[in-house]
Amino acid sequence: LARDLFGVDTLTLWGQLKDRTVQYLTALADRRYHGAEIEKDGKAFVHAPGRRLPVTELVGRDLDLWYLALRLTLAEKYSARARIPVVVEDGLTGIVDEPKLPLLNRMLKHLGTLTQVVHVVGAKRDSQADEGQSFTV
Repeated sequence: LARDLFGVDTLTLWGQLKDRTVQYLTALADRRYHGAEIEKDGKAFVHAPGRRLPVTELVGRDLDLWYLALRLTLAEKYSARARIPVVVEDGLTGIVDEPKLPLLNRMLKHLGTLTQVVHVVGAKRDSQADEGQSFTV
């Protein structure tokens, strides 16, 4: 889908995305990964100290962080071509560790300088509220 969006082949697209994706991934994953690559056939790998791991072998949160880093990069790079709104839902707290949430917020704020970012987060229920939930956008 990203190849169609950017109108280029896999390796050309990865050349445009690689550095920024690795920056995001390294920061979000506490430097467990320091590089990444995608082969011509689309198989992706991450580099950990002394290892080259297929992305398909990442488990749990690390796989989610890979996809988050790649999606943030795609949104950032495509925003240079066309200003499209980006909607981020509040499911990120289960993916990103609590101490990393301020970093993620800075990443989203940076993205907001390039395009409109709508970050939908559920607010805690106010004991003073009459009924229902309130939401902050």
